[in-house]
Amino acid sequence: DLLITYVWNFSIDYEQWREIPQTNGLYYVSNRARVLSLNRDGYRILKPFICGNGYYCVSIPFDGEWREARIHILVAEAFIANPENKPIVHHIDGVKTNNDVSNLVWLTTAEHGKAHAILNQQAGTDEALLFTV
Repeated sequence: DLLITYVWNFSIDYEQWREIPQTNGLYYVSNRARVLSLNRDGYRILKPFICGNGYYCVSIPFDGEWREARIHILVAEAFIANPENKPIVHHIDGVKTNNDVSNLVWLTTAEHGKAHAILNQQAGTDEALLFTV
């Protein structure tokens, strides 16, 4: 299978891929925050760009309509269970461009506010942020 060969040859350590819903099997996201495009021109990793509020995004068609998709949300939806249907994907280290699955967590609005209060208190220190919900 060509897709498996491609992914195997160009994957980084411990990288897994999942199809992005509503993209007709043409776009995949990895747990390491890369987006793969499969189209008539071949296969390629999309180059993210900074969109609103400093997040990494890619432009992809959802059901044929092109939209900017925030990569951290694609990763969370594909790899992190959300049984309580929490609405916010939070970057644990506070770095909006670090979209690795290990740096993301689903939170409620209240939990997200608390997390940012902790991050603001930690700013300027060398202490690691340990955030648990």
